[in-house]
Amino acid sequence: MNENFNNEYEKLEDSDGSFDDWEKDSDDGVPDFTPDNTVELPVGLRKDGQVFRTVVIDELCGIDDHLVASNKSGGNGAKAMSMVLCRAVQEVPGLLRMKKDSEKLFNREFARALTEIDRVFLITRIFMLSGRNESAFVGRCRHCKKVHNERVFLSQLEVKSWPDDKPPQVEFHLKKGFKEKTDSGKEVFHKEGILRFPLGKESELLGKMENEAEATDSLLAACIVSVGNYGKVDTSMVKALKRQDREELMFSLSESLPGIKQGKWITCECGMDMELRLDLISFFEGRRRNAKRP
Repeated sequence: MNENFNNEYEKLEDSDGSFDDWEKDSDDGVPDFTPDNTVELPVGLRKDGQVFRTVVIDELCGIDDHLVASNKSGGNGAKAMSMVLCRAVQEVPGLLRMKKDSEKLFNREFARALTEIDRVFLITRIFMLSGRNESAFVGRCRHCKKVHNERVFLSQLEVKSWPDDKPPQVEFHLKKGFKEKTDSGKEVFHKEGILRFPLGKESELLGKMENEAEATDSLLAACIVSVGNYGKVDTSMVKALKRQDREELMFSLSESLPGIKQGKWITCECGMDMELRLDLISFFEGRRRNAKRP
């Protein structure tokens, strides 16, 4: 997993040249940024045994509105988020040198290789730097269909960091397990496994999907690193999982991870317990819709 994760950075480039061409930390015309523009990632970028957490960001500008509204995002909120991150992130000291032009974009592979945890954190900090400190936890009750919307201040959301000496993954234990039928006809159940943190590339993929069940299958198949001594996990295996195991895995991807807690459980007026999710994507989707209005 770590080798594939690191390989994402071999493709990084800006619009003027490759990653290897950036030999200076600064140059004439490079924008001046204050400490307010510097943030520390909850997980960080891992390459060659090093963890890079410090990121210099810029506030939102008109270019970002055009990026979100452009056809390149295809109405995909996660892809639009990637484009804004590639513009607003100015430097990752030790990994990506300071841009000579703050309006330039890093290659999108940069944002796709970030964990979704770090992507969400960066967007909240970019919003706050731009004077936007409010968002909301939103959700629709599956039982009575009531829509819930609870305002939240981004600056009040707690951020939990992940240790440098631990890979970006968690262990899981399934109650039922993956069922494997051996050549001898014996059924073996695999219950212990490892789940890596979702990346931006998974978020972009899920942003294209309208079927929630298919999106869940794709996400789990991509993030399950191993389960017992079974081979590669695919969507057909994930589909065969019992519901309580699927729910346990999704819980691990929402409640057991570091960064900003993006979920909030409430009891609906109809008596059903339900989860609200921190809404950041609608900002990008809304900007695209508004840009299309005559």
